[in-house]
Amino acid sequence: MLTYEKLQRKPKQFQAFTGVTLAQFAELLKALQPVYAEFEAERLTRPGRKRKLGGGRNFNLTLENRLMVTLMYFRLYVSYALLGYLFNLDGTNIGREINQRMLPALLSILPVPMQDELLSGRDDPAQIGGGQRIKTLKKLMEAHPEIKEVWVDATEQPIQRPSEKLARKQYYSGKQSEHTIKSQLLTTKKLILHVSGNVPGSVSDSTVLAGSGIMHSIPADVQVNLDRGYEGAEDRYPNNKVYKAKRAQRNHPLTLFEKLYNHIINKTRILVEHVIGRVKKFRIVSELFRNRRASHGDFFVAVAGLINFRALKSLNWA
Repeated sequence: MLTYEKLQRKPKQFQAFTGVTLAQFAELLKALQPVYAEFEAERLTRPGRKRKLGGGRNFNLTLENRLMVTLMYFRLYVSYALLGYLFNLDGTNIGREINQRMLPALLSILPVPMQDELLSGRDDPAQIGGGQRIKTLKKLMEAHPEIKEVWVDATEQPIQRPSEKLARKQYYSGKQSEHTIKSQLLTTKKLILHVSGNVPGSVSDSTVLAGSGIMHSIPADVQVNLDRGYEGAEDRYPNNKVYKAKRAQRNHPLTLFEKLYNHIINKTRILVEHVIGRVKKFRIVSELFRNRRASHGDFFVAVAGLINFRALKSLNWA
């Protein structure tokens, strides 16, 4: 049986399996304990519960092991059955623990990206990201005036072929030639500030950008770097300082100056690709997504919160 006590003796393997160091794990665990206790108290006193307090079976795993199995699921994305075998539990218990308890608890303590705009589907941005911390992109930018340059890019993750005909059409990405779900990221050189997720793969990057509404929350003096896919963004967002690569037109090839300009822009865009690369080291947001499509956004922002936690070296944005 795999346990936290065993794996912590091998720090390299621990980080490879969970995506965090032992010190970072200890900080996460310390912040998680009171939050998880509140979640458990709410579960045990919920309306309709038939057992009295103290009734029912006790957890076989300690909180350390429950956090570790959740991070292993994010990092390795193996089946519940395999994790259950490793931790001497039934796979359904592992799935229930991750989805119903650990995921909401992690979303409440991690410095997750903002999701306060139109496509998030959330009326109250305080539902994730912690009650006392920054909740909107506009307030985040105001709290960090040192941010003078940001990058916007979208990434797609393959999903299982939808059973519904309409969904098959909506989620089919011609660019990837498979069914995908799209997430748009607003980043700095190291941090993920905002995520617009759960978007069907057939939706264009420009449409996601317009629907997310993030351009209206970015201060006018902050440079916004886009790629060629956001054609016409300079005209649609005149109040923003937009920088994007030039695209050749029919009978109008790029000039030497434009090619040099594109070279400079593309070199700076490597930074956002590095951030996306760090996210995709967690296989739950890079491999074929096997969970419910509706839960993709929560898993994605939880992983992005872990990336921010490692970059900030803190669980708080401010």
